[in-house]
Amino acid sequence: MQHGWGPGQLIDTRALTANETLVAAARTIRVLVRPVSFIIVVLMGVYQLAASMMFERAFGGIDLDGLEVDGWSSAISGEQFASMLLWAGTALIVGMLVSVVVGGSIVVLAESADRRHDIRTRDAVRISFDHAGATLGATVLLLTGAFGTAMVLLIIQSPLGMLVPVLGAVTVVATFLSVGFVAGALSYLILPVAILEQLGPVRTLKRAWWTLRHRPARVCGMTALASMVAISLSVLVSVLFIPLAALASGAELVWSSLNAIAISLVSIPLFTVLAMVVYLDAVTRIEGVDLRLRDQAGAP
Repeated sequence: MQHGWGPGQLIDTRALTANETLVAAARTIRVLVRPVSFIIVVLMGVYQLAASMMFERAFGGIDLDGLEVDGWSSAISGEQFASMLLWAGTALIVGMLVSVVVGGSIVVLAESADRRHDIRTRDAVRISFDHAGATLGATVLLLTGAFGTAMVLLIIQSPLGMLVPVLGAVTVVATFLSVGFVAGALSYLILPVAILEQLGPVRTLKRAWWTLRHRPARVCGMTALASMVAISLSVLVSVLFIPLAALASGAELVWSSLNAIAISLVSIPLFTVLAMVVYLDAVTRIEGVDLRLRDQAGAP
């Protein structure tokens, strides 16, 4: 793959500002737009088709039109409810795997482009799939740890809630928000850490925590910024699809799938590449890794 910057120049030799981080991410996405778009359209397209078929399989024989929530129990049998849970759970697990593979492929392609290494798209997908277990495992560990931490904090704060209910409610909200935000920042780093460092689930999570602990302001700030930008773009895409979906009566599933793919095209590359840039910037600042690589490459 041909591009216009030298080895390691995705990350500068000085600390990047938020604007420079966004510029580096945008530059990388622009270089990789064709293979990244191909991966997202193919993998997410197949997943959306499969999810739609699962949806039809689970809900096709159930008529919920005009029913209130209280009437669901009479409209859905126990067997139908179990089928709904099975297919919804399957779709969720497959969706997580597909998202991880897509995001990991983007990291592999971005790293290869930054180092001027040619790599085929299918090889990037294969490498990403090989490390999907570490990413998913670290994510499960993170969610388990976050839930456990929140429960412990709530138990500790429970006497305060009994003494001063209003203050107790405030602390409960603050606990969930703080734990959720830290967990979100860590999850933001898990994918690039798992792919770039090629670690197992436990070491991946520890490395992500190490990065967050050393660069909390940068990681949390860029997580919030990436979330706001991705949400804004996703809302914009969804709004643009509203008139198209209105014109396609009877094909709602098709348009919802296309809408999901379009959202993925703008949100997944943004989130993934920004996370990679933030992580590499943190490693560069803390360990000087990129400086050594550039010295070995003979870069100025």
